[in-house]
Amino acid sequence: MISAYFGPLFRSCSLLFFATAFSLWPGFSWAQVGSPDTFDIATWNIEWFGSNGNGPSDNDQQRENVRTVIEQSGIEFWALQEISDSFQFNRLVDSLGTNWIGQLATISGQQHIGYLYNTDVVREGRPIHILTDKDFAGRPPLRMTIDVSLPDTTLSITLITVHMKAFGGSADRDRREEGAFWLKNHMDFALPSDQPVILLGDFNDELRFSISGGQVTPYQNFINDSANYFFATTENDTNREFSWCRVLTCSLGSTLDHILISNELFNKLIDNRAYRLDSVLDTIPGFVNNTSDHIPVYARFVFSTATATEEIAESPDAFRIRSAYPNPARSILNVELEGVAGRPVLSVEIFDVLGRKIGVPQVGSTTSATLRLDTSRLAPGLYILRLSNGRATDTVRFMKER
Repeated sequence: MISAYFGPLFRSCSLLFFATAFSLWPGFSWAQVGSPDTFDIATWNIEWFGSNGNGPSDNDQQRENVRTVIEQSGIEFWALQEISDSFQFNRLVDSLGTNWIGQLATISGQQHIGYLYNTDVVREGRPIHILTDKDFAGRPPLRMTIDVSLPDTTLSITLITVHMKAFGGSADRDRREEGAFWLKNHMDFALPSDQPVILLGDFNDELRFSISGGQVTPYQNFINDSANYFFATTENDTNREFSWCRVLTCSLGSTLDHILISNELFNKLIDNRAYRLDSVLDTIPGFVNNTSDHIPVYARFVFSTATATEEIAESPDAFRIRSAYPNPARSILNVELEGVAGRPVLSVEIFDVLGRKIGVPQVGSTTSATLRLDTSRLAPGLYILRLSNGRATDTVRFMKER
């Protein structure tokens, strides 16, 4: 049974602290990553935000740095962890302007999880705690379903943010694994089967191996179910793009912060991966000391409803993948294309979930409206197909079965 707890709602009511976009430090420029045409989402553990006894020592500087990161990034939705002081959080929300809302959990001990989002894009949601009777180190997951409004479409997405059990002991890892079991069970059976879901937050572990003595990651249950779930942060983990930093340059650390998506979003994820917001290290000197020892991790989604004909008409070189079948595939994957007449497909690439390029023989002409790929030698699992004609690129995910 799911118990509901509603965090305090902080609606901004003053423009007193509102500021237009600027570079916080002279000589540094900020690259905005969000855009009006995409849904841009991030997770960020803001180390002991507002605490007087832990984390960065200057709460006002920490708050101002956080405000600058949120304003400059252009990201509309934030899942947050380690919010220690609701008053400082209220001040942060107010400083962003009247179009921002912040909502915090009520069952999180000294480190609250919560959401912060721009109402120009996100309709106000109603967060509830889930799995309150399970062991989540006193921080049960916070679930919220929102409506996202983009220029050409509106859609519903369910988000769940977590702050999993910390530390590298074997017992700590086992508690994270148990939490992952209950999370997946909830996502599999407590939500509508066709509802897009994003699970994101501080997972306090890596994906290739656990931080606990190189054991199997506690999130292997999601990785094994590759037909239904995909870690957008898989490449981050493989490339050792640390989201938690031991030193100021983040040259040492761990990839602990993750974004997991359900299969309804597989073809909506831009670049097939999430990114670390590296600009915070370049733009805010001493970021790891005065703001947080975690780097924000973000992903971007596109939900265009334009027809294929309209998209192709924009450029004579454009093309798109209409479908890939059968999916899952066994020996042959058929890929139907639109717009190849203007310029044939020149590049056919397949990558596994770790980002490794896999060579697959092609059957048939690249100028055809249908490509036939020999998948008979692929191991069972999830793959990413990327096609290019030298001017345009499109991708699709597919499963290989035995």
